[in-house]
Amino acid sequence: MNDKERREWIKKRREGSTLWQFIHLAGSLQLAMVLLLTIAIACAVATLYESKFNAQIAQAYVYKAPWFVFWLGVLCINLFCVTLTRWPWQRKHFGFVITHYGIILLLIGAVLGQKLGVEANVNLQVGGKPTRQLVINRTILQVESPVDRVAYKIPFPVEVRPPTPERPRLVALPDTKLKLKVQDYSEKLSEATELVDSPIPGASSGVALAFSSALMGQKVEVNLVRIPEGSNFNDFFGRARIELHETLPDRSAARSEHEAVDETQVVFAKHEPVVSRKGGKASGYRMALILEGAQPALVVESPNQHREMFDIATVLGKPFTLHGETAQIVVREYWPDMVMEEGKPITRSQDPNNPAILVTLTDLGPLQKEKPLLEVAVQEGGRLAYQISRGGVVQSQGNVATGESFPLGWADWEARVAKATGTGVLRNKLTPVEAPTREGEELIPGVLARLVDPKSGAEGEPLWIPSGRGMILRLGEQTTFVGFGLEVHTLPFTIELLKFEVPRDPGTQNPADFRSTVRFHDTATGHTQDSLIHMNHPASYPPGWELSFTGRNFKFSQASWNPKNLDETTLQVLHDPGWFFKWVGSFVICAGIAIMFYFTPKSSGNARRKAEEVEEEA
Repeated sequence: MNDKERREWIKKRREGSTLWQFIHLAGSLQLAMVLLLTIAIACAVATLYESKFNAQIAQAYVYKAPWFVFWLGVLCINLFCVTLTRWPWQRKHFGFVITHYGIILLLIGAVLGQKLGVEANVNLQVGGKPTRQLVINRTILQVESPVDRVAYKIPFPVEVRPPTPERPRLVALPDTKLKLKVQDYSEKLSEATELVDSPIPGASSGVALAFSSALMGQKVEVNLVRIPEGSNFNDFFGRARIELHETLPDRSAARSEHEAVDETQVVFAKHEPVVSRKGGKASGYRMALILEGAQPALVVESPNQHREMFDIATVLGKPFTLHGETAQIVVREYWPDMVMEEGKPITRSQDPNNPAILVTLTDLGPLQKEKPLLEVAVQEGGRLAYQISRGGVVQSQGNVATGESFPLGWADWEARVAKATGTGVLRNKLTPVEAPTREGEELIPGVLARLVDPKSGAEGEPLWIPSGRGMILRLGEQTTFVGFGLEVHTLPFTIELLKFEVPRDPGTQNPADFRSTVRFHDTATGHTQDSLIHMNHPASYPPGWELSFTGRNFKFSQASWNPKNLDETTLQVLHDPGWFFKWVGSFVICAGIAIMFYFTPKSSGNARRKAEEVEEEA
């Protein structure tokens, strides 16, 4: 049939069939414009979300939102129907039809990659065990059914909508009428242990000690229990050791080959110093207080006749030693105009009429190289017996009650007994903070959750659940395990880091490349492959060009590294089942455009034919 007869036939077909009426409606230009305009506006909004917030927000509300995927599906229907409205196709339609089908294939590939693909990371260490676990940057809840104890994964993107006390989120628990109430989220949880009394018979003794140093401005809590093994000692940052015993060990047989020096001197500018000692021998240090104008200075001379001068304002309250000497000197107090009142020294004014200072001097000699040891034992009535030693030699001991403090002899550190019990257990305590509370502490994210019964209104105790771990939540007699953290994907094979190298630019410390040598092993087939991964050169596994072309394998590329540990590296892992459809769709689009521009038959009636096509489209 000619063009006129074909248009008449298409018109009658549409008028006489409900199916063809729907096809023409679904493939109309008006619907296509509405779809494209909506998608363009959505992409613009997503771009603003990504720039103002982050990519997760843009994906959650636009790119991966169900409505956006549905809109893309309607666009595919529109593209397919618009090709059917041209049926039966003529030669001039081939480029048009092929281009539209290429777009459909591209959209199908995008949706498949989004729904079935994997974009994750894996952290590897040289000498570490082979792993199958990938970490996806997507937070989930792992909830255990209280009926059959089966674990369920529930998407819970806190970066999109974090729960707050004002806007908590309720999550239905499988196989029960209870709900999980997630009422807060924190990116910075500080983890510590606390000592609590245990109702379980046979629990061991425990002690909570609060250490403090005014000079260093630090406070440290140490909690110990005698059982289980490993919970009865603390290394105190590697500078000392603290141990909890059932009874204090007898160290009276130990003898020191060196008599320790523990001396106090009150040094005057106008009088001779007053010296006192806590046993031991004299230090041999001579001190003098001099005035240079209105500024006092301390002159110290060692037994080796080594002399140095220090400004009082600079060293007040700060331990110091003379060069090459072992004695530690601390200026504890300074009185510009010292007088005695009710047996205590005070300053009458700030004028240097009678300057005086209080100086403490300690020297443990060879024992200085030994770590100090604090040993404690819980006694009846909540009292604590303690002894402090170095190199097996006891330096001080005593007995204190709960709430009392005792000096340690470690600079100005002292310890306070916060709790002492005969039946104690350690429990992890998580607290939201703004910054680390102690040196080297790593803060972790977590959610605050509790079990609730919507029918009765009963609520369980809220507990912080840190990322990567789980807690047992209780409500009456009912319990369930709840975990929170990043989603984990399991590979069908293992990966192991054999070697990691960071070549440098010549003559500099600037990294020139990052080179990871990894080993893949498929336990099902026994196949093993060693691959080198470096910048812009990823590795793929399982091997095979057909798997790479169809997107059925996993691609590993260099993602990040740890400058402090050159035996560690992080790889990015991509798996995209829609890869084949994206490539084929892109090729088909290019082919269709080429056909439309270069292979469509031309004639002198181009103007008439275009007018007919416009009429046909209308």
